[in-house]
Amino acid sequence: MDTSSLTVQPDLPYALHASVTVRPEPFGALVYHYGNRKLVFLKSPRLVALVRSLGAQPSIDDALDAVCVPVSARTRYLAALQSLLESDMIVAGPRSLVDPPVVAVPTSPEGLSYGTAG
Repeated sequence: MDTSSLTVQPDLPYALHASVTVRPEPFGALVYHYGNRKLVFLKSPRLVALVRSLGAQPSIDDALDAVCVPVSARTRYLAALQSLLESDMIVAGPRSLVDPPVVAVPTSPEGLSYGTAG
């Protein structure tokens, strides 16, 4: 599928592609797509939390709120999500993974902790 013409729409639901895995790392996370073999480095813990929470939220806007992304930073985060969409790492629509959704729970303005919903 050619994803280069797709545009992230903040009012719609998105989720990790079913062939994508996110591996936490000290710098953020590695995101690997088993289908197209692309590897992406996420260098922000908050961006990792956002990506992991997408499938548990009804929209990108709700996911941004859930991980406490400041309004002043949302353009940068939307640009990152656009890149992930173009790489086929995220897809429009509800979560389709077998694993339970992982949601970020703000513990402070700077830090986030992760937990499995359910």
